[in-house]
Amino acid sequence: MNEFFAHFESVSDIKKPDDGSRNIIICGLEQLDTAKELLDRVLKGKFLRDHHSVFSFSSKNLSILKAVFREELEKKLSHKANLLSKFVVVSDELLMNAFFNAPFSDGKYLHKDTDRTENIVLDNNTVEIELLQSSDSAVVRCRDYYGSIDDGEILKNVLKTGSLNVNPDSNKDKGAGIGLGLVFYYSDILFFDVSKSRYTEVYSVKYNAKSDIKMLIIKGE
Repeated sequence: MNEFFAHFESVSDIKKPDDGSRNIIICGLEQLDTAKELLDRVLKGKFLRDHHSVFSFSSKNLSILKAVFREELEKKLSHKANLLSKFVVVSDELLMNAFFNAPFSDGKYLHKDTDRTENIVLDNNTVEIELLQSSDSAVVRCRDYYGSIDDGEILKNVLKTGSLNVNPDSNKDKGAGIGLGLVFYYSDILFFDVSKSRYTEVYSVKYNAKSDIKMLIIKGE
C-alpha cells in the first residue's frame, strides 16, 4: 500500500502525486503514525465498527434530506451545542456537494452550474447521510453513488486557504470549494473514500474532547 505524505507547512505546494500513490495523507509530521493507523482501521472496516449508527437517511431530494437530517441532529445533539453547530454546517455542505457537484453522466456534470438556492431531485441515485458515535468521537458520513470527484479537486478545495486553521468562509478569495473547506475546518479528521464512477463516501470526524489532531485522508483505488 503506497501513501503520499505532506506536511501542512507546505500546503500551498501540494499537488496530486505522480508516483502512483494510492492513498494521500496530509497532517502534521508528528501525527503520521496516527494517520497511518486510522487509514489501516478504515481499510479493514474497523473504524465504522467502533462507532454505532445514531440515525441515517437516504433520499433523491436535497431539501428533504437536509431538513430531516438537521431536525434529527438538533434532537440528538441538543446537549452538545458546539458539536451541533459544527455538524449542521458539515452536513449541509456535504449534501450540497453530493447533489450539486457529484452528479455526472455522459461526460458532463449535471448540476454544477445550477443556482445553489434551487432544490435538486436526482433522477436515479440516492444520497445517504448518517450520524455515528463512539465513546470518544462523532462522525457525519455522506455517500453519493457517482464517484466523480478526483484527488486534485479535493486537495484544491479542501485546502483552499493554504492554512490549517483558517476559516475559509472568511477568506477574501471566496468561490468554488469554500464548502469542502468549511467541512475540513470544522473536522478533526476528514476522510474521503473514492471509488471512481461508483461512489464517494466522506467521513467528518470530530472528537468529544479538544484535540490537536488535524488531518485529511484520501483513500484511492
